[in-house]
Amino acid sequence: MEHQEAYEKDMIIKLKKWESKIDELKAEMDKADAQARESLYKEIEKLQELQRKAHEKIDAIKHAGKESFNDIKTGTEKAMKDLEEAVGSVLSRFK
Repeated sequence: MEHQEAYEKDMIIKLKKWESKIDELKAEMDKADAQARESLYKEIEKLQELQRKAHEKIDAIKHAGKESFNDIKTGTEKAMKDLEEAVGSVLSRFK
């Protein structure tokens, strides 16, 4: 169970890192012209959906038994990787 709790904390730290990057994008959106703002807004909506999915996966860790932890861990890692890649892609286009 300690391993599971440590993993959950690690994922929360990573998620907060990506949340701060999304916040940076929101700040960039405020500075952008109308066309870029609209495009960035759509991208941020997609990122927030990925962020929500990652939150759900991390929340599931709390309730996972030993048997289901590995399956949930795999899903969490995929959700976090998807979020990381999407944030990186958007950051590279709008910064």
